Amino acid sequence: MQPRAMFRRVLPAALFLLATFAHADDPAMGPTAAGQAVADALREFTSSDIALVPAGLLREPDKEKREDASAALAFESDGIVVVNLTGAKLREALERSVSAFPQSSVGFLQVAGLEAGFKKTAPANARLTSVSVGGVKLEDGKTYAVAMPLSLQQGQLGYANLWEDSKIVRRFDKTTLGVVVKGRRVGSFVARWSPQG
Repeated sequence: MQPRAMFRRVLPAALFLLATFAHADDPAMGPTAAGQAVADALREFTSSDIALVPAGLLREPDKEKREDASAALAFESDGIVVVNLTGAKLREALERSVSAFPQSSVGFLQVAGLEAGFKKTAPANARLTSVSVGGVKLEDGKTYAVAMPLSLQQGQLGYANLWEDSKIVRRFDKTTLGVVVKGRRVGSFVARWSPQG
């Protein structure tokens, strides 16, 4: 493909993503570099397949602190757990995450270990178009180790009754989210959520 033809093909998609995530530093409006860095730190610390961090525990960092992931934490003292979730239950959580999009939502999930596509004009609970974990398509019957803040596991921020059947497999009683993220730098940003028309 000629460079000019490729440019014409890629530019509309890039502009769409830019417009869609215009509030790129607000974790309640979509994926953010700092929010994903927090999720990355949580996933790495727990050695889990996936990490989920709701926007309600994050904030938009000050401009001079954008490179410091810990500046994005609104609540540093939340505990950490790892839960075994089926792919079907994870899919349900991801549907909840984008149910209000493009409106602001404290339940929007910053993610690590997965990528998801969704159709923002589709009805709630029917928005996901694709989910992959580690580059492999999500399997509804497979079990995944998912790290999350304790408040999310307890059903706060719009996730009530979602995790009732899930089993906590690891609990980090003496380690908080703030400790895990301390000193973490924000790297390059590629959104792990991909909205479509």
